[in-house]
Amino acid sequence: MMIILNHLSCMDDIKSVVEEKVFRDDSKSIRIKKLSINADKTDNKSVFLVKEKTSYSIVNEDFKNRGNKLNGLNFLKIS
Repeated sequence: MMIILNHLSCMDDIKSVVEEKVFRDDSKSIRIKKLSINADKTDNKSVFLVKEKTSYSIVNEDFKNRGNKLNGLNFLKIS
């Protein structure tokens, strides 16, 4: 298990494709159909969570290259 302490608001609002749902009580939920990260907002962190959707763990290319040597890690490319 890995605990990630970096929570960054770095989703690119222009390039990402997001569907927003508003419920009867006016609460909102977003569904990210295509995630694009604004690299200028990542502070060169190697591992972080996207604040807009904390279930998404993001790693940079350097971390991915080192992690490819380990078993049990799968990486998906995002734009």
